[in-house]
Amino acid sequence: MEERSFYCRECKAVAVGLSVPAGWYLLRRALDGGRDLRLGLYCCVGCLLAAGDTLLEGEEDASRRWDLPTERDRARVVERAETMIRAGRTLPQAAESLKVHPTALRSWLQAAHIPTTIPGPPAVETPKPVSNPVSNPVRTPVSKPAAKSTSTSGGGRSPAVSDQPVSDQPVAVDAAAER
Repeated sequence: MEERSFYCRECKAVAVGLSVPAGWYLLRRALDGGRDLRLGLYCCVGCLLAAGDTLLEGEEDASRRWDLPTERDRARVVERAETMIRAGRTLPQAAESLKVHPTALRSWLQAAHIPTTIPGPPAVETPKPVSNPVSNPVRTPVSKPAAKSTSTSGGGRSPAVSDQPVSDQPVAVDAAAER
């Protein structure tokens, strides 16, 4: 690669290198279809701000040359497109009636933070079926009858809570075993 020279359009500072120098500002304007127009190269923010009037003149010139809408025209198109989309038209339909390329209109709407589709009706949650307490009984832990303790202290009974795991299966209670 060959070194190139870069100059600031405002203060005429010059730098040499393989690519745009670090800290410099390369200003481009996007055109339709992935093209862009190079508006200038500036060495600092001060030069970029000082070039404001020149950039506005350049924008108007580029709009005429490339047959692009001005900023004011673009704002009107975006406002009308938003109204059309909210009324039920699709983005391509709105673009066709406004005589604007759909991709350009989509990018303008996105830049203005305007949704490009109509939000659908709110989703209605279907209620969950309520279970019948008779057909679906709640399982409660059942402890086995306490065995007699062989220990002489503590009253001779084991604790009422068992350390055994609780089963998910219903437990049949034998009336004869409880006596």
